[in-house]
Amino acid sequence: MKTFFYRLMPKNLFVKNAPSIVFENEIGRFELISELLTIRTSIEDRGAVELFLRAWEFEHEVIGEYPKFYFEFIQTKKIKANQSKIQSATQFNEDENEDEDWMKNETIVIQYNFYPHPPTIKIVLEMEAIWNRFQRSRLGIGEPLQACAYYALTVIEKKAGSRKEASKLYSLDINILRKLGELTSNRGEPMTARKALKNTKPLTPIERRWIELVVRYIILHMGLSQPKKRD
Repeated sequence: MKTFFYRLMPKNLFVKNAPSIVFENEIGRFELISELLTIRTSIEDRGAVELFLRAWEFEHEVIGEYPKFYFEFIQTKKIKANQSKIQSATQFNEDENEDEDWMKNETIVIQYNFYPHPPTIKIVLEMEAIWNRFQRSRLGIGEPLQACAYYALTVIEKKAGSRKEASKLYSLDINILRKLGELTSNRGEPMTARKALKNTKPLTPIERRWIELVVRYIILHMGLSQPKKRD
């Protein structure tokens, strides 16, 4: 058995008495206590563990209910077969004085009362590609939002075979996908529209916000661990 230790970063994003998270899955046993994640596992390859941690980070990044966080690797410890207890999380809290100094700082910082829940998704390459394009479109340094959203739509259609099958495979409402196709194909300004149509109407702020939410919705449903199979 091995134990991997990770620090939830950035520091002090969560209150000190945030309820701990303890769960088990096919990888091993996870304990998130006082911003320290302890993973006890029989898996030798740390890469497999970090794929799961990346899904944890990624899911909440897409949902957007927390500021961006990440798990920073600290160390690995081998556990003997007859060893019932693993090393205490407090061994890594040597920087408590640093925390006290931080609390004296006059800067106002928002802290969260609960840790982010474990992931319900598994990441595939296309999900990160869509998310990266989406982020760039929001910053205005890449393609327009319509192009990014249309790309997301075509990705799931290609994987499933059609828009109708994509709706079934990823448990997505077909009417939402149809509306997304309409807004991304037939709307926009001269600098953002995908097609040169007569009397093209620009997106309203509400429509833009709706498209942004749907792109997040698509990404998360692509990552469901057990998507519905096609008939």
